[in-house]
Amino acid sequence: MSHIVVSSNVREVLAALEKPTEIVDENGKLLGKFEPTKYDTEWPLGGITDEELQRRLAEEPTGRTWADIRRDLEAMEK
Repeated sequence: MSHIVVSSNVREVLAALEKPTEIVDENGKLLGKFEPTKYDTEWPLGGITDEELQRRLAEEPTGRTWADIRRDLEAMEK
């Protein structure tokens, strides 16, 4: 994706936007569309607290290993 650097004046205008907005020139010609970001991070955690994240990371893994799944799939082919 390409990037452009905007002046502080333009930055302030864009930062105040809360919904997707068309950007036009002084003659009304459409230059593009701007969609403000909703989050500070690329992958929001959806309301998970740091404590909950740490608890989940500390849990013992559950489920099956790849080796178990592969063995079962190979047995099904026979």
